[in-house]
Amino acid sequence: MASIKHKNNIFRIGTCFFIFLCMIFSSTSLSSKETIIWRVTDWPPFYILEGAQKGTGIYDELISMIARNLPEYKHKRVAMNTARARKQWLLGENVCHPSVIPENYSIHSVVNSILLPHQVIMHKDKVKLIDKDEVVLEKLLRDSQFRGGVTLGRYTKQLNNLVDKYKENTHLIKNPTYINLIKMLFVNRIDYIVEYSPIITFRAKQLEQENPTKSLVIQETQDNSKLMVVVGCTNNAWGRTIISKIDSILKKESKNPDFLEFRLRWYDESSKKILRKFYQDFYFKDKN
Repeated sequence: MASIKHKNNIFRIGTCFFIFLCMIFSSTSLSSKETIIWRVTDWPPFYILEGAQKGTGIYDELISMIARNLPEYKHKRVAMNTARARKQWLLGENVCHPSVIPENYSIHSVVNSILLPHQVIMHKDKVKLIDKDEVVLEKLLRDSQFRGGVTLGRYTKQLNNLVDKYKENTHLIKNPTYINLIKMLFVNRIDYIVEYSPIITFRAKQLEQENPTKSLVIQETQDNSKLMVVVGCTNNAWGRTIISKIDSILKKESKNPDFLEFRLRWYDESSKKILRKFYQDFYFKDKN
């Protein structure tokens, strides 16, 4: 009897020791994983860092999708502006940025998404006076029957130049905070603003109200009617390895029938229609 108890004790000790070794191995394995630092920024709904919709931004979801497919890495999201991300790259620090318009600061993935440029966002009460889905912004800025809202210096160089040309017009409201302009547009105090369509959709959802606006294409921007977005990582051996893996993930994911779901989630219906055609015509060109 004593011999059996002795054997049982040895068995228990052996089992405990085995479990202990497994825990150590698991802990060591986890701690030894390389970390991918993902650049994020507070810019809903492209990135949503707070609130009930946290993590459902277009590029939050892209990071999550890539992370699910790269479980061998730890994934850490760090809020930083574009200037800091570029500095990190130049210093050779291992950082990836999921919403890069191709540039020479980093090594790039294949296209991960397509965005629309700024649009005229007009209150639906005024859209009937336009009678088309495309506007000449310069003509609109001149037209005193429309009350416009602008944030000086916030747009692309091309659009900033147009806005500056007419900024003294009394029917143009200047406000340094774009969110204030959106609020004014929603309550019909102004007729239109220049903005990215998803930002309007997000604000309407945040305010729990129906979106009272329609997005109109700006004719002057049609030479660059779409923004092809890539993942950028540090241009070194580490970055080349990560980008190669991300390319494989994006090519595989492009075959998923739901691959557009989070990419289009925050666009209004007219913008979704444009983007679906762009995705069909352009997104798959580098996925073969």
